[in-house]
Amino acid sequence: MSTYFWEIENKELVVLPSLSFDTHELQSVPGISHYEERLLYVLLALKTEKTRIIYITSCPLDTGIIEYYISLLPPHVQKTASSKIRFLSLCDTNTSTSLAEKVFTRPRFLTR
Repeated sequence: MSTYFWEIENKELVVLPSLSFDTHELQSVPGISHYEERLLYVLLALKTEKTRIIYITSCPLDTGIIEYYISLLPPHVQKTASSKIRFLSLCDTNTSTSLAEKVFTRPRFLTR
């Protein structure tokens, strides 16, 4: 029987939505600019009481989209959800480098 990440108690999830493809190829994909938002479904793991999430992005995500995902949680979980999520943004719109590469080449960012 397999266990899904959202079923595990006492966990910290680090979300790093990164793609490593040729820059020209990535620019031809419709909606690629919204790729980092696609993994916000992971916020649903906050249903588990002791879950914490660190979500890393190139640029800050729209708060309306984050609030939408939080609204999908049960009301009692919504109250504490924002205290269990930490969003970290590199504020770097350069699309020629993957998000993972940007993070790992910035040691000071990793210490945050």
